Amino acid sequence: MGKTKYRQVRESILADIRSGRLKCGDKLPTREELIKRFSVTRTTIAKALSELTRQEILKSNRRLGTFVANSSAPLEVAIISNLKDPS
Repeated sequence: MGKTKYRQVRESILADIRSGRLKCGDKLPTREELIKRFSVTRTTIAKALSELTRQEILKSNRRLGTFVANSSAPLEVAIISNLKDPS
């Protein structure tokens, strides 16, 4: 069984951010454009965008649209530490 449609949309947007096709501050296409691009319903797009907004990857402004958040949540986590004793 495949992924749900909203997860496919969500992962596609995340892939665009990771690859640099969408950068911090970039405006996403309109919901209508996303509906056509992914051939899904308005509800599916709303759910995908809502989840990314809750995760602070996107920010939404009713009048202006949806944007890649400037201080987006980390898309990948790296832990770097120095295990050597400084003495």
